[in-house]
Amino acid sequence: MATYLLFQLHPQPGQALDAVFDARFGRVGPALRMGLYRPVARLEATDLEDLFTRTNSIHGPWYAAEGIDLLVEGGAPSTSVGDVAIDLGRGRAWSCGAVGWEPVASDLCAELFRIAGVAPGGGWPEAPRAEEGPEL
Repeated sequence: MATYLLFQLHPQPGQALDAVFDARFGRVGPALRMGLYRPVARLEATDLEDLFTRTNSIHGPWYAAEGIDLLVEGGAPSTSVGDVAIDLGRGRAWSCGAVGWEPVASDLCAELFRIAGVAPGGGWPEAPRAEEGPEL
């Protein structure tokens, strides 16, 4: 099992609508560089498809399930296009696409780790809590 950190868009009203639109079509770079992503959950999953299934509300809120470490208050939406998952052990990231997952460029991956406050390959570090995370 791999340990993943799931990021979702969290723009403020009227903030960078073009970047949010681009992210929803798989181009996450502009939104990431503008600080529009925040870590919302940490979990173990066998692969990205398992992560996707476990972070979608099918029979109840996904974030209330066992083994999900929710990092934000009030829940989070189901994983969808534009969301990003980083494998904490392998130091790699993928964005959720319209069909499957797409790799995230290494420079953007490094930015995700910076936002999360963890080092690639660090395994299961202490993830930031909502009150400790960056203002997005």
